[in-house]
Amino acid sequence: MSVEALLILRVRKMYNNNKYVLSTLSIFGGAQCAAMSVSAWIIVPSVSFSPTCTVIGTYRGQIYVG
Repeated sequence: MSVEALLILRVRKMYNNNKYVLSTLSIFGGAQCAAMSVSAWIIVPSVSFSPTCTVIGTYRGQIYVG
């Protein structure tokens, strides 16, 4: 996320510190963070591990999520 924040600031400088560009890119960045959080919240708890930390069961829809 820090790389994306730096890229947002660089794009803002390209457009002469336009606040509309910054707000639009910030909204898209926030939406991406929210989507990543939701998909991690859905998938991570449903993964089961063996005593040696080998994945033995995954979420059924994981192939569609990534």
